[in-house]
Amino acid sequence: MSIQVENNLNTAEHKDQFEQTTHYIPCKIDSDGPANVEKYFVPYIVNKDGELTASFRGHSLDGKKMTLPEGYRAVTVTETKRPLAEDAERKFMVRFFYSCLDSLEALPSFIYLHCPRAFKTPRSKKVSQA
Repeated sequence: MSIQVENNLNTAEHKDQFEQTTHYIPCKIDSDGPANVEKYFVPYIVNKDGELTASFRGHSLDGKKMTLPEGYRAVTVTETKRPLAEDAERKFMVRFFYSCLDSLEALPSFIYLHCPRAFKTPRSKKVSQA
């Protein structure tokens, strides 16, 4: 099975997508229309000794803000089409880049993969990992 990640985002054209801050909230909202969020939702985060605490619908959310090491970037990818066979080739598209991660569900632990070269390849090239 191989996995391909394509980066069709150009830094100059998609600057708003390159400098995002991600927040993970364990919920789903089935709407993509406008909402008067400011009127009903006042977010707060308590920062004590570098550990962040907030709540969502009565559930405590604990986390820590992390700055990625030099040369590393986190990405959000989406799978373009999930294959039917488990050993089939899989293809993902890069949607956003992050230089800092915010996780409020749990204190984060990550295994970093060093692959900045893969995200600097031209649009026409495909990056695959066996």
